[in-house]
Amino acid sequence: MQIKEESKDKKLLLKMRKTLNKLSEQIECNTCDLCEEGAVYVLNNEVSLMKNLNIPLVNIDGSYFIEKKGRYCPAYDEMKKSGKRCLIYSERPICCRLFPLDIYVKAEKLVWIIYNDCPIIKHRVNDGCLDSIIEIAKEFERLMTKELANEFKREYDAWKKTDDPFLDVDNYNFIRDIKY
Repeated sequence: MQIKEESKDKKLLLKMRKTLNKLSEQIECNTCDLCEEGAVYVLNNEVSLMKNLNIPLVNIDGSYFIEKKGRYCPAYDEMKKSGKRCLIYSERPICCRLFPLDIYVKAEKLVWIIYNDCPIIKHRVNDGCLDSIIEIAKEFERLMTKELANEFKREYDAWKKTDDPFLDVDNYNFIRDIKY
């Protein structure tokens, strides 16, 4: 039974990743490093992968976050010595794939938020980019299970205990309630 559940979780994770890949296909994703500055939560079914990649994790109330060294994630190649910015890009967590979107809890409900300072939002909001991002969010919602929604709520509660600059809600626009 456990193997079947793990296989089901892995398939769901792969579908979610594929859905979110569309977010990072924007040209602006090669021009800044805002996504590297916030806390990176790791979903339960991503923990073993991060450990296998030797990414240090910290546990806050049963939720895992990538342990940062200074300002950035340890998988971030600030000097681009590798020719790319993220050394685990193809295996990066859902949290990283969501940016400039994130999942927030407002009045006990999960909601989509979008980070206003992201170049995608700043420069392309008038060309329909925001509409396509909202469609990606809706597609992600269709994959979300009740268990995953509860995990996002726990991650959010733990996230509030960090010193993450992204906790400042003035930097976000609320998009819509998450329906699952």
